[in-house]
Amino acid sequence: MRNSIKDMPSEAIRKLLQGEKQTLTKVRARLVRELAERQEELDAVNRRLDEIEQGEQILAGR
Repeated sequence: MRNSIKDMPSEAIRKLLQGEKQTLTKVRARLVRELAERQEELDAVNRRLDEIEQGEQILAGR
């Protein structure tokens, strides 16, 4: 049967929390990088859509 966290020594709890914090910090860093990459991709798509719209407006004015 698994021990309750209440029954664990403080140092063991500290190590568990430290490990979880480290894992979550790494996950957060990865997600931030992925978001930055996606934002760059989104910005490029938006720029191209703006260029296309400008081209369409020029053609409509001919």
